[in-house]
Amino acid sequence: MAKELIEIFYRTDTPIVSPSGSCVGMIKHGYENLFRDDYPTLKKARAVAARTYEFSQFLEHIKADFSFLTLNAKIAFHHSCHQRRILGVYNQPINILKQINGVQLTDYELEDRCCGFGGIYSVEYPKMSGIMAQMKAKAIVSSGAEYLVGTDTACLFTLEKTLRKLKSDIRVMHLAELLDKLVAESGK
Repeated sequence: MAKELIEIFYRTDTPIVSPSGSCVGMIKHGYENLFRDDYPTLKKARAVAARTYEFSQFLEHIKADFSFLTLNAKIAFHHSCHQRRILGVYNQPINILKQINGVQLTDYELEDRCCGFGGIYSVEYPKMSGIMAQMKAKAIVSSGAEYLVGTDTACLFTLEKTLRKLKSDIRVMHLAELLDKLVAESGK
């Protein structure tokens, strides 16, 4: 699958944008190891990786301006492990949220902790994964947040499922969904 992705995107010349830090991390770093003994594919993989961005990275790269948007709400942000640790993406999504009028970003306990998904981890260790998700979800609820925003759909799915079990009505949205909603509401 990785070779097919490389071949398809190698034939393009535009930026490649993904809503998932995990996927971008694989393209930018995992392919180096995967194709270390296949130089022709590795060369193409590097060319593809150079044009690949996680969603918030791309918005920062093109200097997207969302200062025309308004949302009077408290937002907790979930930094996915792969986005933060593999890509080093931390400030980009926060900077985008700070552009939106009325947004109050809230800190919460365990903000820097994993949500419990961790890819195959949640399948191999479901009990521990559930405990981690519950701890994080409780901390988010305690923050008083009205929205939980993130940039990794698997993490958001895990946390939303746990928040619903806790009977929380916190709205859970990917950053792209939130921006789309607010742009649509703005009429621009």
